[in-house]
Amino acid sequence: MSTLLARGHYVYHLDGVLQPIEEPWQIWTRAGGKLLLAGERRVQGCAVLRVVARYQGVTCQSLRLRWQSHPHQAPRYWHYHRDDSGLQARGPQGIRTAIETATKFDLFPLLRAATGALLQRLHTETTHIVTPDIGCPATHPGFLHPTLSARSARRLEGTDEDPARWIFQGGPYGTRGAEFTLHRCGIPNRYSWHDGDQHWGCTADAFWCAEDFRHWQPAARSR
Repeated sequence: MSTLLARGHYVYHLDGVLQPIEEPWQIWTRAGGKLLLAGERRVQGCAVLRVVARYQGVTCQSLRLRWQSHPHQAPRYWHYHRDDSGLQARGPQGIRTAIETATKFDLFPLLRAATGALLQRLHTETTHIVTPDIGCPATHPGFLHPTLSARSARRLEGTDEDPARWIFQGGPYGTRGAEFTLHRCGIPNRYSWHDGDQHWGCTADAFWCAEDFRHWQPAARSR
């Protein structure tokens, strides 16, 4: 039996102007203490990206994604799964690829709701993440293939009212980083980053989480 633990959606602003981009999501419990995160990214009302990710604690074990650049184009499907040997990914037309590495890494399912769990892992254990590559054009042969990149996270000084602020560095955020503020349950309330001279912001809307949702709760600051 599944139980809804949290839900909401994110809205995006560019230089303070609301953009036609939103990201609704839900988190459910599964058997054996596992979690399921499901969400999508909509552009001008159309679902471009749909993701279902399965978690054990704060670690993403697998994800299934669907990408459709345009409603009249055929969607593309990928399945990612990590095991003791690394990561296996399976795409359209039987495309298979793998990342075998001794480096500790985390699998990131592209959804903003998953960032809080990832930040805590980067802060304490891992140094790299694997993500589906959406940084190249959709026509590029490597689009949605797994890509490994070095990342880091550090916690900023906060207050009792705003206790969990983080800087996420590496990848598209570079050394300048993106700043995240987490809700008490470990899900981002908001974050912001710069792309050249442009300033992007993302905020949670219609956010709800169960009182007993503690799976991704940030650890208390040391004093």
